[in-house]
Amino acid sequence: MSDVFIYEDLSDPNKVSISVSVSFAEDVLSAEDLERELPGLYKELSTAAKDFWESQAGRSIQSSRRLQGYRQALQIESDDQSGSVIFDPDNVSDPNRRHAVGITEFGTSGFDLKPGFLRTTKKYQNLKNKKNLPYRIIPLHAIGPKDPSPPVEFRVVTTASSGWMYPYRKGLDLAGDVFRFWEQHSKAKIQEMLDRIYPTE
Repeated sequence: MSDVFIYEDLSDPNKVSISVSVSFAEDVLSAEDLERELPGLYKELSTAAKDFWESQAGRSIQSSRRLQGYRQALQIESDDQSGSVIFDPDNVSDPNRRHAVGITEFGTSGFDLKPGFLRTTKKYQNLKNKKNLPYRIIPLHAIGPKDPSPPVEFRVVTTASSGWMYPYRKGLDLAGDVFRFWEQHSKAKIQEMLDRIYPTE
């Protein structure tokens, strides 16, 4: 009677789009019915998926500030061909929060902090050091639950230092949850539409 196609677009590494489209057998709906009903169906499916996505984010993100930015990244698009939910950090109103919002969904790979530390002009030359290596002093202030104000520690970074690896961080990947949500609920919405057009006795 009908086939549902759900696909995830990851062609842009900084955003993700989940889309749904439906194909009906020729004897199920007339061209007039399709033209009249499909735009509303796709808008309804997209809105339901966005609501579900926002609900999942509310359960997963503890920071209200980050949650607000995450929800701003979500938008829907629909026409008579398909419906889509798009997560795009560029939609976040505060440009300083877009990177953090993207990491929340996609995560980040580990990387070496040392090149960035030494790229700054705030590095010094140790004339007493025979190797004469440029260095930078980095303050470390780790706040723990038992000691909210621990003393600041300092560490010296030079070109000879071992790398300072920022750890890998796993993203939430809520887009995957939305994909499964549509798999479970889209056919029920389609059946509701058909029952409305052709009500049973």
